[in-house]
Amino acid sequence: MRGEERGPVVRLRTAVTPEEWYLSLANRLQRYAVLKFGIPADDAEGLVHEVFITYLKPPAPIVNARRWFFGAISHACRNYLRKNGRMITGEEIVEEIAEPSHVTRIAVRETLRALPPLERKLLWMQVAEGYTVREIATSIGRSVSFTEKRLRQARLQAADVLEESDDDTHRWLAGRRVSRADTFAST
Repeated sequence: MRGEERGPVVRLRTAVTPEEWYLSLANRLQRYAVLKFGIPADDAEGLVHEVFITYLKPPAPIVNARRWFFGAISHACRNYLRKNGRMITGEEIVEEIAEPSHVTRIAVRETLRALPPLERKLLWMQVAEGYTVREIATSIGRSVSFTEKRLRQARLQAADVLEESDDDTHRWLAGRRVSRADTFAST
C-alpha cells in the first residue's frame, strides 16, 4: 500500500460533500483497517465502501464526520473479524488446533483434553476465537455471571493440568513451572 498512488488530496477541513470525504479519507481508512485490524487489503477496500454507503444514508445527523468515519471503519472491521476470523469451532479443537509451534500445540491439546467439555468449549471460545464473555454467555444460553465463573474455573483447571505435568510427558516445558498467572491471563 505504501507505493500506491493515493489520488487527488482534498484538505480535510474543506471536505463537505461525500465525494470530497471519499477522496480525502478512503485510502486512510483502508490503511487503518489493514494495519490496525489485519484485514486483507481487498476486504478492507470493501469495508470502506460499505462505510461510505452508510454515510450516504445516516440514521441520525453526523456532527463530526471524520471521527464518525474512523469509528464506523473500526466497527466494520470488528464485525468482519467476528464473522470471518473464527474458522475453527469448539468441536474441532482436538483435531485442528492451529498454533504457531508444534510444542505449544501439543501442550494446549493435552490441557484442553483434560478439561470437561463445557469448560473446554468456553476457554476455546474466549482465548482462541476471541469471543467476549457476553457473546459466550449468549451462545450457551447462560448468564454472564455464570459464564465468568466457569471461565475462571476453566483457567484454573488448565493451570493445574500444566502444573501437574512436570514429568516426562511434558519434557518440552524444560522444568519450567507454569503458574496460574502465566497460563491463561484473564481478559
